[in-house]
Amino acid sequence: GNKPVIITTPGGQATVPGGYTYTTTNIYVTNGNTASVSVIDPGTNTVTTTIPGGTRPFGVAITPDLTRAYVTNTFSDSVSVINTANNTVLTTITGVGTGPAGIAITPDGTKAYVVNASSNNVRVINIPANTLGPTIPVGTNPQDVAITPDGTKAYVTNNGSNSVSVINTANNTVLTTITGVGTGPNGIAITPDGTKAYVVNASSGNVRVINTAGNTLGPTITVGTQPNRIAITPDGTKAYVTNLFSNSVSVINTADNTIIITITGVGTGPLGIAITADGTRAYVVNRDLNSVRVIDTATNTLSGPAIPVGTNPAGVAATPLPYPAP
Repeated sequence: GNKPVIITTPGGQATVPGGYTYTTTNIYVTNGNTASVSVIDPGTNTVTTTIPGGTRPFGVAITPDLTRAYVTNTFSDSVSVINTANNTVLTTITGVGTGPAGIAITPDGTKAYVVNASSNNVRVINIPANTLGPTIPVGTNPQDVAITPDGTKAYVTNNGSNSVSVINTANNTVLTTITGVGTGPNGIAITPDGTKAYVVNASSGNVRVINTAGNTLGPTITVGTQPNRIAITPDGTKAYVTNLFSNSVSVINTADNTIIITITGVGTGPLGIAITADGTRAYVVNRDLNSVRVIDTATNTLSGPAIPVGTNPAGVAATPLPYPAP
C-alpha cells in the first residue's frame, strides 16, 4: 500500500502518501539565450552553478529518484541529461525531433516524453539507457505534456490545433483527441489524485479543466493575459498559473475552480513555474527580467528578493511529486 513518507525540504517536512522519501533537490532553470541551466539552492535561494548546454534550452524535468535532470534544447533538436549529483552534462540525446519544448517523466522514472513543437510529435526516451523510443504524432505545434500519477496516460497540448492529445503510455498510441479546450493551449498540469487536467489557453486567457475519467471538458476559469504555464500543489488544493503579459500569477482553488488571488509584482514576463515537494514555495521564472521570484504558498505573497539567472529564462523544475513507487 501507499505508506506515508516524510519529505524533508528546506521549507519544512510534509507527510504524503508515496513510496519515496524525498529531499528537495536544487531548482533547475533553463536560460534560453545563454544556452545554459542555472542551479538554485532552495536553502539559500542563490544560484550555485551554471551548466552549459544546448541551444535555446526550454523544458526541464527531474527523474523521480532525483539523480537526473532532462533538458530540451529547442534549437539543437536535442535533450541534455544532467547528473544532479555534480551538475554536469552526462550525455546529449540527439535526433529527438524538431523544436523540442515540453518534457515530462513517468512516475516510475523509466520514460521521458518530449514534445516536439515543430515536428508535431512526441518522442519517447528510455531511461536510464537514454535511447530513443517511439515517435507519436499529435496535433499542430504541441507545447507541453503532463503524465497521470499512475503513469498510464500522457496529456499533450496542441497549441495550433486547440486540442489535447491523450497518449496511452502502454503502447504509445493516441487514445483520443480532446477538441474545444480553448484557443492556443500551452501549459498543462494534472492533479495529484489524477482526476483532473488543467489546460492553460494562452490566446483565450483562461484555463480549462478536463475530467480524466472520461476525458470530458469541465469548467473554464478566466485568468490573466497570455497565460503560459501551470503548477499544482502536492496536496492538490491550488493551481498556480503564470500570466505572461499581465506580469502576474493566478491562484486557482481546485475545489470550486475559482480564483483565490492574483499575485501581482512577480516580475516581467512570468513563464515557467514549479512548486517544491513540500508545497510551501512556488518558483516563478521571469523571462524579461532574467530572474526567478519565490512565492510563499501559505500566504500567496512574494518571499525574498529576485534571484538573478541567465538571459531569457523559460523553464523551471523542482522535486517531482512523491507519487507511489512502482
